[in-house]
Amino acid sequence: MPRLFLIDGSSQMYRAYHAIRGLTGPDGRSTNAVYGFSTMLRKLIADWSPEYIAASFDLAGPTFRDDLHAEYKANRAPMPSDLAEQVPLVREACEALGVPVLTSDRFEADDVIGTLALQAAREGTEVTISTSDKDFAQLVRTFDGGGSIRLVNTMSGSVMDDDASVIAKFGVGAAQIIDMLALMGDAIDNIKGVDKCGPKTAAKWLAEYGTLEGVIANADRVGGKIGENLRGALPRLPLNRELVTIKTDVQLDAPAKSMTLRERDVDTLRTLYARYGFNAALRELDGTPAPGATERKVSMRGFATIGNDQTGAGRLRPIITCGNANTLAPASAATDTTIGTPRSSHATTAWTDATSMPTAPISGLTVTAVPSARPPSAVRVPLRRPARIARPKDTSANVRQVPRTSIVRRQANVVRRKSVARPPARLP
Repeated sequence: MPRLFLIDGSSQMYRAYHAIRGLTGPDGRSTNAVYGFSTMLRKLIADWSPEYIAASFDLAGPTFRDDLHAEYKANRAPMPSDLAEQVPLVREACEALGVPVLTSDRFEADDVIGTLALQAAREGTEVTISTSDKDFAQLVRTFDGGGSIRLVNTMSGSVMDDDASVIAKFGVGAAQIIDMLALMGDAIDNIKGVDKCGPKTAAKWLAEYGTLEGVIANADRVGGKIGENLRGALPRLPLNRELVTIKTDVQLDAPAKSMTLRERDVDTLRTLYARYGFNAALRELDGTPAPGATERKVSMRGFATIGNDQTGAGRLRPIITCGNANTLAPASAATDTTIGTPRSSHATTAWTDATSMPTAPISGLTVTAVPSARPPSAVRVPLRRPARIARPKDTSANVRQVPRTSIVRRQANVVRRKSVARPPARLP
């Protein structure tokens, strides 16, 4: 069965931007979004080998939803300037990796992806949407001809591929997701739902009354303050439903069956990777790092992969600071090393070279990339001292455990009794 991967480019780009902070290229420009997005895309292609693939991004300017609701997304802050300058680079990397990019004026990326997904699934294609957006759950389904639509979150690894998985996540089936979102609203998109109505309340109403129309028709039967909130929100619920519905009939320039994975543009990728210092990607591309390139230092979602500056006669000079390390994992290659907890419990520990550095997932890691003039043997990694461990209590039957508070209270009572003046003795 043919497979089509559809990538929610805007969502994944934002996630990469927020997951990796402080990453810049040799020219000082921010590269965290393009690095995270291209890494995710390379991994997706390597893991799934899709026959068909496409990505879609939101375009600047109003959409048809702005015509329906003037306050739609009005509460969103402007895109950060260092992310805005990376948007063309992300699209360039996407196309150079052989992934077609499809957009449409007056429509969001969700609508383009929804149209492609439904079109391909009806023709018997297995469609996978790479996204973390809950709105796409309304598209999960299986068709009679063998086609299907499922969601994959490439960051967490979670999959929703049938109605049971959607119910396990949201408490309602895929066919009721739109009604649920209409009742709840969406603070990110500035869609005001029923006040104090969360997913559990919305799921309860839909289980009892079936659809949004059923909830509206039976609003007088809902008691309490939440019932008052529901009746107050009735006029805006039909509009909410239209705003949260993903369009599946957008007129596109190319059909889903034309979205084949193309040969990657090696020359463009080599130029892009060298320009922004993506040495791991360069090694994957042609086996050797570009001359004079500097390995990037990255901390992403609690895991740190620390590369090595290639300076002088190829001496490895990494400097990092870290804290709150966890358990050890198998060591990696000498040129791509992750730093973890050493076996010693001293405050500082030094490694003589990259091959002796252990590998570990690190929680709450801070990575500082600092060029060093010291030899590798002098590089030291400060570690947080372990917390003091309380001495275990003696729980044997012959020892009575007395709470410390009781001891303090008894000592205070003794002092108090001694300080009270005794009455004078009565004379005979």
